[in-house]
Amino acid sequence: MDSAVEQNLRAGEIVRNLRDFIMRGEPDRAYLSLHNLIGGALHIATTVEGEGSCEISLQLDAKSDRIFADKVQIKQVLVNLIRNAVEAMSVLTEWRRTISSSNIDDGSIRIDVADTGNGFAEALKSDLFEPLMTTKADAMGIGLAICRAAI
Repeated sequence: MDSAVEQNLRAGEIVRNLRDFIMRGEPDRAYLSLHNLIGGALHIATTVEGEGSCEISLQLDAKSDRIFADKVQIKQVLVNLIRNAVEAMSVLTEWRRTISSSNIDDGSIRIDVADTGNGFAEALKSDLFEPLMTTKADAMGIGLAICRAAI
């Protein structure tokens, strides 16, 4: 019963974040800790039962993780990428995800969300961020397009 209540509360958080993301007009930017956003996104993205068994390696090496961004948008981008990694590995028996951050010489921060899934066909690379493009049977094909628009 406790697990059901916890899952319900997490699902509510996901719905609230998605609603906030969709309802926004102009981005509400502020200075934020990117590493804290990654932790929050990871918490939201791992709500489906069974995902907790996936090894998650955090390599948050950015010395300065302060960004000027919209919290809801960046968190939603991270949630989408983490969930994509989970789905890419769903048919594997052993799987790992790595989320890493690093500073780039121009003052930017690079975030990588990597997984040990099978990947996708090289021919699809140019269309991955196009709306309604999907490799999944039960997806709408808007996740990566939303990510691109937010970034």
